[in-house]
Amino acid sequence: MQDVQFDGQIASSKPDIDPEDTESEWKIFRRLMYLNHKRSSLQQVFSTLLTSSTTKTTFPNLAKLVAILIVLPVTTATVE
Repeated sequence: MQDVQFDGQIASSKPDIDPEDTESEWKIFRRLMYLNHKRSSLQQVFSTLLTSSTTKTTFPNLAKLVAILIVLPVTTATVE
């Protein structure tokens, strides 16, 4: 839980993406992808993570991060 202050009020909020869980998911996911999909592109790996219901259930935090990556415009990195 995190304390969040808004309009002078303090409330507790659970983060949508848990950092520790995400790190654990990433370590397992990375190993699985290395063993099963060595020659796959990142696009194929992301697609697997988003479309496979088993993968989305097993790695919910990673699935959320991939969904965010897909909707963020890449060109914002080049804005001066």
